[in-house]
Amino acid sequence: AVPLIDSFVVGYDGSGVLINAQGEEELVAAKGVTAAGWYVVSVVLAKDAFAPVRAVQRRVLIETSLVGVMLAGLLWWLLWAQLKPLSDTTRLLAEMSDSEQPLCLLPSARKDEIGSLIGSFNRLMEVIQKRGSDLRESESRYRMLFEGMSDAFVLHAVETDAAGKPCNFVWLSANPMFDRLTGLVGDDIIGRRVSDIFSDHLAWTGPMSRVAESGVPET
Repeated sequence: AVPLIDSFVVGYDGSGVLINAQGEEELVAAKGVTAAGWYVVSVVLAKDAFAPVRAVQRRVLIETSLVGVMLAGLLWWLLWAQLKPLSDTTRLLAEMSDSEQPLCLLPSARKDEIGSLIGSFNRLMEVIQKRGSDLRESESRYRMLFEGMSDAFVLHAVETDAAGKPCNFVWLSANPMFDRLTGLVGDDIIGRRVSDIFSDHLAWTGPMSRVAESGVPET
C-alpha cells in the first residue's frame, strides 16, 4: 500500500514523502540498524519541514514583485525623460498647424539622437522660412509690377476642344489698367470664360488661340 515503507523494510536507507493515516503529508527518513535487524525512522510533518522554504519563497516573491514595480517605474521615467522632447515637439507642431501662429524653431538642448533629429528639423524649417520669405518678396515685386503696369495685362487658362485645339479662355487675373481701359472689373470676370463675357469673343479667342497653339506672340 505504501511503497516507500516497503523499500525501508527491504533495507533502503533514504527519505521520501508520504501521506499518513490522518491524511497529512509527512517527510520520512529511515536508516537501517544491521546488527539488530531494525531500521530507525524519523518523521516530520511536511508543512513544518518545508515551512522555512515556503517562507523564503514568499519573501523572494514579495521582494521580486517590489523590485519589478520599482524597475517598471524607473523604466517608465527613463522613457518619459527620453521621449518628452518628441512629445513637446509634436505638441508645438500641432499648435503651429492648427493656428495662424508663424513657424518657429523647436527648442532642444539635447545632444543625443533626438536632439540631432530636432536640430535637423530646425535647419529644414530655416530653409523653408527663407524660401517662403524669398517667395513673398518675389510675389510682392510681381504684384507691384503687375498692378503698376501702364499696359493692360490679363492672365488666362486655356481650354481645348476634343481635338486638343484651343477654343476658349478662362480669366485668372487682370491688372488695374485692364479695368480702366476696358471698363471690366477684374473681380467680376475672374473664373469666367471669354465667350461668356464677349458676344464677339472670336475676336479675342482667335488671336489668343493662335498664340497658345504656336507659341509665337502677336501684336
